[in-house]
Parts: sequence; structure tokens; C-alpha cells
Amino acid sequence: MLISGGRSFFFLINAVTNAFCPAIYCIAASLPIFALGKVFEGIKSSSFWAVIRTETYLSSRKGEEEKNAAYLYGIRAMGTCVGTLAAGWSLTHFSFSLTLLSLFFCALVLFVPTLLLKSTPGRVTVHQTLHLLDFRKKSAHFWLVSSAILFNGMALFSLLDFVFPIFMKTQLLLSYAQIGEFMALFYLISSLATFLTLKLKVPYPGILVLQLLFFLPAVLMLSVGSHVSFPFLFTILALGEGLSHVIFEALIATTTKGLISTSTDIGILHIPMRLAEFATVFAGGFIIEKCGYFPIFALSAFSFLLFSSLSLNCLKSDSEVHNVDF
Repeated sequence: MLISGGRSFFFLINAVTNAFCPAIYCIAASLPIFALGKVFEGIKSSSFWAVIRTETYLSSRKGEEEKNAAYLYGIRAMGTCVGTLAAGWSLTHFSFSLTLLSLFFCALVLFVPTLLLKSTPGRVTVHQTLHLLDFRKKSAHFWLVSSAILFNGMALFSLLDFVFPIFMKTQLLLSYAQIGEFMALFYLISSLATFLTLKLKVPYPGILVLQLLFFLPAVLMLSVGSHVSFPFLFTILALGEGLSHVIFEALIATTTKGLISTSTDIGILHIPMRLAEFATVFAGGFIIEKCGYFPIFALSAFSFLLFSSLSLNCLKSDSEVHNVDF
């Protein structure tokens, strides 16, 4: 398979770090080693999404870039659903070490398609690279979009990757298999919400309203201890998350598609979000230990509200610049 530029190199980085992460977690016996695993996890995610979005934009018809990128998220969420179920089952019947070891061998399989990728010839000078990485040359709109996805990360990723599994284990006393089933259901519902929204061609203002109606009440009710209705609230939350990814991909696509620096700009857009995620997860454990789950859920709700508000301004501004319907 032939891909543009030198982006096969970043696919290779993704394949390598995919294998490194479970290997490091498997041998982690201290916090610094675990932190090293999280560093590789960040590199893995960034290297994948920066180039896969660019390739998606280049292979899409004009005007369908954001739609196809959102479809890609839905497909990946389906894969996450299957992987989460498998991980929950493995943790229940075997151990953390064997589960991580199996993930390591699964990651090695990625080397096969990665090595089949070929790059078209292209050479970028050091001067061009430094120019692309110059933060000062990014517009105010660029940083407004970066702020919007920062709050999306604070609202969703720390909640899904950190808080919910702990919440289900300590507050709901669920087994690893049950936690895996709940998280798999979340990703399944989220992906279906994304697919349905794209199929029905819901306009962006409608998506923004719906995602708030689904997400905010659910996360706020969880924050005040509505554990009995947890499955229902969890489902509603997943619908809101799935809707938000259509907006998330629209923000990135409208800001970066068609530029020579698309992959670089996508990476830079995500830097504030990744830093915010790190700070949220780093402080989250202390907050939960001292104050319970309410501050975390309340922060998530407030961040999601800011994400929706900033997204509205960004997409409206972009539609006015390009003279298209919003």
C-alpha cells in the first residue's frame, strides 16, 4: 500500500509503541516505570491519530473529510468494545501479567501491515520542519479549536480511562469481567451513536444540543450518588460521548485539512489536551481519596459544557469564513 509523504514512519512508531506499552506495564514494579508506560501510550496515540486523519482527508472527496474521520472513530470504538470484553474476561480467568502478555503478542501482529506500507518520495528540510513547528505562526482560531478539544479531553478521556473503572470497582463492587462488559457496552453504544448521527446527517447545532442533553444530566446524577440507575445513566452518557466525536472530528478537519502541515498541525492541536489529561489524571487520585467522586464528575460536566460552547463558536466562525451553511 502506498501512502503520502513519510507518514509510514509514524505508523511504524505506532506499531513499536503498541508493543512497548503492555511490555512495560507487565514488568512495572514502581511508579516511575508505570509512568514510562504512560509516556509511550501518549506517543502511540499521537502517532496513530495524526497520520491516520491525514490519510483519511487525502482519500476523501471534498467536503466529506470530517464525516469519514468520524466513521473511523466509530470503527475504532467497535474494536475497543471487543478488546475491552476480551481484557475483562482474561483478567477474570487468568491474571494481569498474562493479559498484558497477550496484548503484547497481539501488538506484534501490527508489524505485518505496517511493514507493507510504502511512502511516496518526499524530503522536508530542517528549516521547513522548524517552520511547521513554530507555535507563533498558528492563528487565534487554531488555538481556540485547541482549547475546545482540551476541554473534551478533560471531560471524557480521564473519565473513561481512569475514573470509571475505579468507580465501578470501589463503589459498585463489580468484578473485572463486569467492568469489562460495562466499558465494552459504552464503546458499542458510543460507536452506534456516531454512525447514526452521520447516517441521519444531523446538523452541527442539533448535535451540540443533543450531546449536552445526554451528557450533562447523566454525569451530574452520577456525581450525587445515583448508583441504582447506573446502567441507564451509563448508556445515556455513552450516547452523548458518541455524538461529541462527530463535533470533535469536525473541529480538527475544518482546521487542518488541505494544508501542507496537516499531520503536524493535528499533533500541535492535541498538545494542550494531552497536558490537561496528564494533570487531571495525576490529580484525580488525590481528589477522589480526599473528596470523593463528586469533584471529578462535576469537573467533567463543566469541561464538557465549555467544549460544547467553544465548538459552537469555532464551527460557526469557520462556516462564515468559507461561506457554507452551519
